[in-house]
Amino acid sequence: VSIGNPGPSFLSGVSKCKTKTTQCKHVSGKGFKRGAYVCICNSGYSYPPRVGPPWKGGDYEKATEFEINVGYNCRPTGFLRVLPVVDTSSIKVNVEGDSGSDIFLTDPYTGRQLKSINASEVNGPTSKKTSQKPVKTVKRKPVKKDYIDQEFNEKQKPMKKKNKKRKRREAQFDQISFDRMQSIFRKIKNINKENCKTFSNRARLLPGDVGYGVETQFDPQARFALRISHLLSNWYQNVIPGENFGYLKGGNRIHHELMFGEVLANVMADYKVLSSGIYFEPHVFEDWDGKSREYFGPFAYKRDNNAFAIDTAGFKTRYTDEDWYSKIRQRWQTNTAGLLKYRMKAKVRSDIKGSSSVNFEYYPMGYKAPSVTHGIWSQPYFRCDGRVDAWVMTYAVPFIGMDRLRTKLQFKGVVTVDVPLQELEINQCYQSYNIQNAFKNTARCHYASQTCSPIAGYKFSRGAYKCACRQGYEYPFRDGRNFFQGSLVDIEYEKKMAGLFNLFDSIKCRTQGVSMVICNTLTLVAMTLVAFLSKNL
Repeated sequence: VSIGNPGPSFLSGVSKCKTKTTQCKHVSGKGFKRGAYVCICNSGYSYPPRVGPPWKGGDYEKATEFEINVGYNCRPTGFLRVLPVVDTSSIKVNVEGDSGSDIFLTDPYTGRQLKSINASEVNGPTSKKTSQKPVKTVKRKPVKKDYIDQEFNEKQKPMKKKNKKRKRREAQFDQISFDRMQSIFRKIKNINKENCKTFSNRARLLPGDVGYGVETQFDPQARFALRISHLLSNWYQNVIPGENFGYLKGGNRIHHELMFGEVLANVMADYKVLSSGIYFEPHVFEDWDGKSREYFGPFAYKRDNNAFAIDTAGFKTRYTDEDWYSKIRQRWQTNTAGLLKYRMKAKVRSDIKGSSSVNFEYYPMGYKAPSVTHGIWSQPYFRCDGRVDAWVMTYAVPFIGMDRLRTKLQFKGVVTVDVPLQELEINQCYQSYNIQNAFKNTARCHYASQTCSPIAGYKFSRGAYKCACRQGYEYPFRDGRNFFQGSLVDIEYEKKMAGLFNLFDSIKCRTQGVSMVICNTLTLVAMTLVAFLSKNL
């Protein structure tokens, strides 16, 4: 039972998490099974040194009562501190912000020197240079080598180099990636719908690794385009215009209004879909009256909470010249290998009244169509067309039909959807070198004592991660949390780089201390005997 789920719930409160020292969180995707939860220590408590986090509900359910009381027992953390609140109201310093903007940070401590993590002194913005006494340097005379030593060194054989074992790369912060991330946010803010016409197409393009995670986060939106692709692939492979089955007239051609209705349905169905289009190959589309069109590209988009539709065939720039269209055409125009086979067992009415259903004339039916992985995602770019005018990523997938002789498969066109870049969740935590993520290794967690994990729900914003304490370390502050927020860490790091008073070196996990005394019976007896003997002597 929680907010939005008032109950009653038959299984609510049956977890074995200790309500005083731990909090229970549900783990989705486990199905109807016991143990679909984790137990997390509350603020002011830390994990024991031998049982590391997280405590899975499945392990809880299998553990004995003794193991739960002794092993799964959060220990109270003593000597908690409070982060100081600094009043910043005097001096303004220009520091790059989240989206490339300028944040004005201030430092009331004038004339104060700050000690950085590498013991280098950083002067305040208005601090005066302190006078330092000159240090005398004594030069050592070079020691002359003895003749015997020289002769011995010449005769000595060179030592063989030992093969060093490869070490696993440790999680670390990358300053180059951090600076690159700032430049990306700055570029995104500088280009908008008012001035996008002044930038070239190349300038309105972002690196491809900026869209890391788009395949998984926008998979439902990509399947909107895939649905239309399957509809058209099935139509152009099984429907023959003019076929007549008595009262049931099968086939006929696609109506152009149906295509406009499909793209409008995509745009109106999800707020994450900014626009959608269906683009036919030249001289492929034939309307319901048999007239062929050279170009036909119904396109729908949203603007001011309204949906609009237009035919892109009349634009000055042809949609066949777009980068995503060229890539899809090059892949599927001459080679359709890799398409998946889909089968349908279609039934139709036996008569006009629909008294019963019978198998269709072509039973079962089949068609070949692409899967969601056959489509491609474009690089993030600013769509400056007077309609969308936003940073988007385009998903494009082909649809396949039969040629005029109905002997082989043929590429017929492309279906697209545009999703907003601002709805993408970025990951700043440490990742391997082979992962193409523009924002990786930019989190300022202290990896020696902390682990980094992204926080879901923050759309394309910096600081959407948390620094949790590792096993053997504890959270040292009394603020109702058990982790450091990435937004706080990033702000304090920028203050440090600007030479301002900051708390960056303080927001670290400390080594876990012994919060309880565990007495051994044998040790107690031995200490008692030693005290008794020392008193008698």
